Amino acid sequence: VCSSDLVFAAVLAGRIVTVSAADPTPEQAKAIATAKETLDRGRSNAGKEDFAEAVKDFDAVTKIAGRDPELIALRADAHVERAKVQYAQGKYLESIDSCYFAILEKNDHFDAHFKRGMAYLARHEYDKAINSFNRCLYGEVDKMRGYSKPKAALAQSHRGFAKGANGKFDEVIWEQNEAIKADPT
Repeated sequence: VCSSDLVFAAVLAGRIVTVSAADPTPEQAKAIATAKETLDRGRSNAGKEDFAEAVKDFDAVTKIAGRDPELIALRADAHVERAKVQYAQGKYLESIDSCYFAILEKNDHFDAHFKRGMAYLARHEYDKAINSFNRCLYGEVDKMRGYSKPKAALAQSHRGFAKGANGKFDEVIWEQNEAIKADPT
């Protein structure tokens, strides 16, 4: 581990203070800027339904090496964006794989767990879908990358659907009611 990649936490007067050991090196800063630009271009291409170019851009981001926390998060985002494209194309197994790689990069990536749950639903693998949605709903989810109350409510709703498809009809209404309580919009 390079000393510039380390982050230290200290307890001072009852508060936790986090400071970086050093600013990003010029190489790290360039890698981060390149990753952001390429990720944005990929999202734009996906929005235009130019999926082949979008996937090329997302793959380029995933190949940028480095242990900087921001770069790790950007690589995870690229895996998730690739999973969204694959899902839109009906390539559910590939979407699951992309989410898996996003989770390897950043295991608290809300969208990776959510999109993986959606892909499992599409493949009629309801137990696996439920497990993926559970990861969106338990623990310190409000600290997860990409978390929002509306997304959590949607995860709860989809978990209810998966439970119903799995024959657990008594749990469906409870799940839907909880989703509505979490986000009535």
